[in-house]
Amino acid sequence: MLPEIKQWEETRPEAAPGLLFVSAGSEDANRDMGISSPVLLDQNFAAGRAFGASGTPSAVLVDAEGRIASEVAVGAPAVLGLAGASRTET
Repeated sequence: MLPEIKQWEETRPEAAPGLLFVSAGSEDANRDMGISSPVLLDQNFAAGRAFGASGTPSAVLVDAEGRIASEVAVGAPAVLGLAGASRTET
């Protein structure tokens, strides 16, 4: 999904949601991916479990008041769909 995320960040529609990534791995490895959105490091998947995610990639929409505004999306197509992005064939 990395190419799609980078493309989405470069061409993000004005009304599109912001992204916050929850990721494992080292700070350097995540920085090397080159995404501009903030990344929360969560080695034990605590954030995913708190949202009811069963694996990666998963995502939820959070509204302006901090409330969960969607079901958990699981899998790259569903996650990209929440962001309003489209998957490119690689």
